[in-house]
Amino acid sequence: MFNKIFKILLILLISSIANADIQVNSPKEKSFAEIVLKDLLKDTLVNRINSLVEEVEATLDEKKLVEVGKLIEDCIEKEHENFLYYYFLARVHYSLVNLFNCVKGDKKRAERYLESSLKMCQKSIKLNKRFSDSYRLAGDIYGRLLEFKNPILYGYLYGSKAKRLVEKAIELDSQNPEGYLARGRNYFFAPPAFGGSKHKAIKDFEKAIELCPGYYMSYIWLGEAYFSRGEKEEAKKLFEKALQLEPRSNWVKYELLNKVK
Repeated sequence: MFNKIFKILLILLISSIANADIQVNSPKEKSFAEIVLKDLLKDTLVNRINSLVEEVEATLDEKKLVEVGKLIEDCIEKEHENFLYYYFLARVHYSLVNLFNCVKGDKKRAERYLESSLKMCQKSIKLNKRFSDSYRLAGDIYGRLLEFKNPILYGYLYGSKAKRLVEKAIELDSQNPEGYLARGRNYFFAPPAFGGSKHKAIKDFEKAIELCPGYYMSYIWLGEAYFSRGEKEEAKKLFEKALQLEPRSNWVKYELLNKVK
């Protein structure tokens, strides 16, 4: 009974801070969340939290990121065996990495949030070993750790872990577009001597678009791949498509489109 009351109160609180401009996909196309979370979205609280997480991932609004993080921590306090809350909190902390590392230039805080995000992913995986996107996010984090650690000392270790986790994510759910985006990012950033390939990256980014045509992140990464090959006009079209799908994305508005002017 207490948990039901808590959920009702939490939904009301979430509604008070949620952005009214929630993105709506075509009824013929499944969203990223519908593909990855499936029937879990039928839970009203999970659905609301997911919407908030998607919003703050796009806007990188520090105040809202902190607010959403605290809301999820409250959920964990009441339901500490629910793997989804740890997964959502990992995504929020990963967005704080993007904010502090890429926008504010505070690498120490970014690294702390990255390590926290990894812990949340590991907890989520421990509680549910069949949920694809926790593995995918953990793989992304290990790849990202090389921005903060010595790549000579940690490159092989973290690179191997990232690859293994991403392949596990795809094995568990071959329809998860982020699994292919994560593998594509590994190909994109890795040196050729360590298996890097822009061609393979593009194939994976295109696969993600095929699986979920309405997911803006796929167009961002395909655009980045074309930009790296000097194809600015094609990259611009892809960034514009990403912004059309997710108008709240400050990364696209203030960085990506600026570099292809």
